[in-house]
Amino acid sequence: MNRTVPLKWYRCPLCNSSEFEIVYVNPDAPVTVSPELLLCDVMTSICARCGLVQSNPRPSPRFINRIYKSSPSRMELEELQSRLPKLKGRALAIREEQASYIDRVLNLPKDALILDIGCNNGVMLSILKRRGYNTWGIEPDLALAAQAQKLNGNIITAFYQNFDFPPGSFDVITAFHVLEHIHDPRSFLRKARRELKPDGHLVIEVPDLSNPNTARLDDYFNVQHIFNFTPTSLSAMLEAVGFEPVGLLKFSYHSFRIIARKASRRKRLANNTEEIEHAKRIIQAYKVKRIQTLESIAKAIYERLQNLKPREPVVVWGAGKHAYDLLRLTPLCEHPELLFVDSNPKTHKAGFMGLPVFCPDELPKIDPKLVVISSYMFQREIESSLRDMGFEGEKVLKLYDEVRTYDGA
Repeated sequence: MNRTVPLKWYRCPLCNSSEFEIVYVNPDAPVTVSPELLLCDVMTSICARCGLVQSNPRPSPRFINRIYKSSPSRMELEELQSRLPKLKGRALAIREEQASYIDRVLNLPKDALILDIGCNNGVMLSILKRRGYNTWGIEPDLALAAQAQKLNGNIITAFYQNFDFPPGSFDVITAFHVLEHIHDPRSFLRKARRELKPDGHLVIEVPDLSNPNTARLDDYFNVQHIFNFTPTSLSAMLEAVGFEPVGLLKFSYHSFRIIARKASRRKRLANNTEEIEHAKRIIQAYKVKRIQTLESIAKAIYERLQNLKPREPVVVWGAGKHAYDLLRLTPLCEHPELLFVDSNPKTHKAGFMGLPVFCPDELPKIDPKLVVISSYMFQREIESSLRDMGFEGEKVLKLYDEVRTYDGA
């Protein structure tokens, strides 16, 4: 745990500037590079020319790919969803909305050819396929790509940047919560433009920096989100590579979606002082709200622990990064009888921070005086499972009053 991740400066992909101002630091953020747990300072900077907010300096692309390989795969999230029916329903509802949006807004001919980049398990594509469209997907995760292949066919197992489709292939290209992870998003968008038909459309959805989620214990600015877009900065990048944004939609789960069509020419990029100042104001407000969030969560945990005897067991449901942040940022680590449960069988073998991790089915036998739900995305589902086991009221501590999230992004 004493190793730190080396960082390197990169030029801005939007304007090629090498001048940045560091505006926020998430210090010692834990990252897993199997089998080690390392520490990484997440340095958030604003480009001094165009205002694009990005992680800079940052780990190398090769190192970040190692982080992805060591993280719980999206397939594991899908398996968890199968055990939590309400979560599975929520994920399906999001895919239904995405498919319906494409169907409704673009007014496509039924033989239109649609490519989904980062297609996950292919559910959205399968919905579009049932509606008569021709669908293709590209997905680097082997297990997810295999699942998508069963649903759709026409699935490429690769990173989009490493596989070329013929120019002018598609009527629509979609990328939901992909672009923020890409090391060179401008090249990514140029490639998408080249592979669209002359009258084709691009649909991009990303987390919304202008409306960051300030209610979570884990930091909005993290290692895997390299770029933090506002509608203005993403529109500028689209225009710089030859797209014309024609639609914008914002979501309660702190994300926005832009639809763009191919333009006849690229728009020249100008210095954007207004966007720079706007981004600084957003990040300053986030700093203040994050401090308030951490203080509120720490206070809630402290007050509940004060009512317990030292040897009364406390169980944390969740043995991942969120739990690590709980131990790092709150008084929870001070309780002498701390146990962990998790629905993921892999954690039962690996343990957590040198401690054993149990299956949630063992909770009645453990009979804890308090269960702390250590998850933002799965809080509602875990609370429901605890209620079914007879744990509710003062025996359960929820950390969040409201949960708004895109499934797994």
